[in-house]
Amino acid sequence: MKSGFEEFGKNAVPSIPRWKVWICLWGGGILWVVQLLLLWVAAEFGCEGSWAKQGLGGVTGVAWLVVVASVILMAKVVWIIRLSEQIERGGGDRETMTFVARVGKTGNGLFLLVMMAQMVPVWFFLRDCGGNAG
Repeated sequence: MKSGFEEFGKNAVPSIPRWKVWICLWGGGILWVVQLLLLWVAAEFGCEGSWAKQGLGGVTGVAWLVVVASVILMAKVVWIIRLSEQIERGGGDRETMTFVARVGKTGNGLFLLVMMAQMVPVWFFLRDCGGNAG
């Protein structure tokens, strides 16, 4: 199997794998949905069990779980934004890849902002489970 360089000559730009392009376009949105579902499950069911007890720093375990998971998901979105920059720098059809990368960076950046903003009310509600923590 030929590499991208061998197929098009020495000066050619290597092609970007299609899965990276799809991640660039859909990744931030998918991770936002995962975070949204996590927040819903945590708010709905997390304050009922032992996770609702005050823990580290006077904050419930469910709040810490949501914060840690959200930070991990937001780090993945940052990785996807970096992947978009990598796609923009090189690969395949120049105009198409530049367009895809810019759409990916913009969309994923907006999803990252939404994910950050979504954490503010969640943190204030879940840190004591809406006043129901025992």
